[in-house]
Amino acid sequence: MKNLKTIIYSNPWFIYPYISLLTFSIVILLFLEKTDIQLAINQLHNPFFDWVFKYSTTLAEGVSIVLLLVLTLIIRYRWTVVFSFALVTNSIVVYLLKKLLFSDTERPMVFFSQLSDWHTVNGVHLHTNMSFPSGHTAAAFTMFFSLAICLKNKALGLLFFIASFLVGYSRMYLSQHYLRDVVVGSIIGIIISILSYYFVQNSNKLNQLSWIDKSLSQLLSK
Repeated sequence: MKNLKTIIYSNPWFIYPYISLLTFSIVILLFLEKTDIQLAINQLHNPFFDWVFKYSTTLAEGVSIVLLLVLTLIIRYRWTVVFSFALVTNSIVVYLLKKLLFSDTERPMVFFSQLSDWHTVNGVHLHTNMSFPSGHTAAAFTMFFSLAICLKNKALGLLFFIASFLVGYSRMYLSQHYLRDVVVGSIIGIIISILSYYFVQNSNKLNQLSWIDKSLSQLLSK
């Protein structure tokens, strides 16, 4: 059974940048109000960033999920199980938090809607409630860290971290979430990824399945 230390050492290009960014974000949250942080982020806008973050936020949505699911099928069915289990678990956890515990938490636009110079991105529908935690961020970190753990490739680990970061920052840039929502969403994603990997790797029932370590590429090569 892989322990936490082994996962960290085998994924340094994801974990170390994440820990550094998480620490920096927590320090900011300790010293600044969430609205002041959001205001500062909103002021850093230009047309190029509008385009980048409008589309990078979709990395945690349907098409990307399907493409990554197909990738795991090609590489190894075991990773498909890890990926799927992690995403389903994440969806349940985020749904329960948003719907049952924090349904009344307001999104940034509720607070800043009266500002005439508040920047918004054309074509982006702005939500008003269930701000905590960020579902997109949780999904992104669940998806990409699960893949980083499974594939154990340093270059891909860095690429997966960048993709996760872009999704998280896009949620703030698009005025959909505060920094606290994104931070907690990322933590949820990291924890669920680790637990899902542990479960699949150490499940006796799954390990007894004859197909678990085969892949779609093996099937197609026959």
